[in-house]
Amino acid sequence: MQTEFILIRHGETIWNVEGRFQGQQDSPLTPLGIAQAEAAAVHVCTYTPTALYSSDLTRTLQTAQPIALATGLTTIHEPALRERNLGIFEGLTHAEAEMRHGAEYMRFAAREPEYVLPAGESLAQLSQRGMGILATLAQRHPGERVAIVSHGALLTAILRHIQGIELHLPSPFTIHNGSISRVHYHDTPGAWSLITLGEVLHLDHITVAG
Repeated sequence: MQTEFILIRHGETIWNVEGRFQGQQDSPLTPLGIAQAEAAAVHVCTYTPTALYSSDLTRTLQTAQPIALATGLTTIHEPALRERNLGIFEGLTHAEAEMRHGAEYMRFAAREPEYVLPAGESLAQLSQRGMGILATLAQRHPGERVAIVSHGALLTAILRHIQGIELHLPSPFTIHNGSISRVHYHDTPGAWSLITLGEVLHLDHITVAG
């Protein structure tokens, strides 16, 4: 039996624009982010999902809201879908993090898989958490199509794992705000496959008045 997941990254936030590490802190959607969420909702409807899950952080719940309205589904809050916990970096820009926490920033930038950020989590822990919740949801919704609203780092970790990209390597793709990726879980032999990666055509028409 095959379960399909529609993976949606939240819309643009104020901290995205400012280049700040968000992690498990929050920043509201910008007007563009709201428009991205609304455009994603229209596109998600074409796949007729049977369930809708979201990280319980505000930016993902804001993104899930128009999807819930468009599909008639109730958003199920799932803390395991949160962004990577970035600990001491949260709220800082990259320049600020490097200046205040130079040694930690160097190890973070080097993509050491097992390095746990102070008060945060490692890339390995993030990947395990992401694949773990998807496996749980696949068992909960066999043969269904499930929409998930989550975050850039978590979705990237999931999509890298499915493609067999090792954690220490630079990512060969970018998951943009409001983008949609689709993956399949096959319960026999318990394997994952990638359908689409970072769809953004549904965002091309977006204009936001200044």
